[in-house]
Amino acid sequence: RGETPTAGDAKLVERLEAASDLLKHLSGRVNFETSVKLLRRAVAIEEQLEGTRSDQGGRSRLPGLLNSLGSALRVLAEQAELQRAELLEEAMRSLERGLGIRRRELGGTDNTKCASAMSKMAAVLKMQVKLDDAVKLLKKAAEIEKNELGADSPTLALTLYHLGGVLEEQGRLVESLEQYRNAVLIAKQSLGTEHVDYARYQVGTARVLQRIGKDDDALDVYTRALHIYQKWFGPSHCHTMTCRQRIIDLAGASEYQAGTSPRAEALPAAAQPSPSRAR
Repeated sequence: RGETPTAGDAKLVERLEAASDLLKHLSGRVNFETSVKLLRRAVAIEEQLEGTRSDQGGRSRLPGLLNSLGSALRVLAEQAELQRAELLEEAMRSLERGLGIRRRELGGTDNTKCASAMSKMAAVLKMQVKLDDAVKLLKKAAEIEKNELGADSPTLALTLYHLGGVLEEQGRLVESLEQYRNAVLIAKQSLGTEHVDYARYQVGTARVLQRIGKDDDALDVYTRALHIYQKWFGPSHCHTMTCRQRIIDLAGASEYQAGTSPRAEALPAAAQPSPSRAR
């Protein structure tokens, strides 16, 4: 723009970021497209404000904006039929740049905000099927979070859950199961056994147990998760329905319909298959 940045520009950056955050909480491709446009504009303005903030000893908002832009681009890429690769590449550039600025501000060290950026980069790498690189970043993020937040941090549990997911996609099922179980244990200690994240991590565990042939163990874990999903979301939510269907697929719909399965009592009435579904 060629003009001297003003306090009004700084306020505009804040408003653009707030509007983008609001849009990201709304579903739909159009909302994420608008969010990306707002964040791109905020980044451009913040870049002009950089010199002013440095002169005044202020810390840049740019790393956080770039982190948000990278996340929004990744979600937009998930919904995109065209330009998916280009969106992911832009997402990675934004996240890498934000992480680089953050590290320079910290004198070359890493903190939990750096770990958050690494986790977001890993999510992009997973979509790009660069799974080895994703694993390395998630392990580094988990190490930082464990050191900075403690071994019982819910943030660490989430990172380990994502690590388990990438390892599962690689077919490294023993390692994947270990990370899922670690996430479950932390969630149990820090969030409790009725929290939705505890159920989410249990589902990852059950999925791997099923893949390695431990169907009975998988059924038990799915059933615990279903109870929690039922309480949080009700019977018609996609998480509840998916979990219920996995139980039915494993145990056999006919057993549930006839009431002969030992786990039939564990399913809420709304979660049991209808006669037509059983057939």
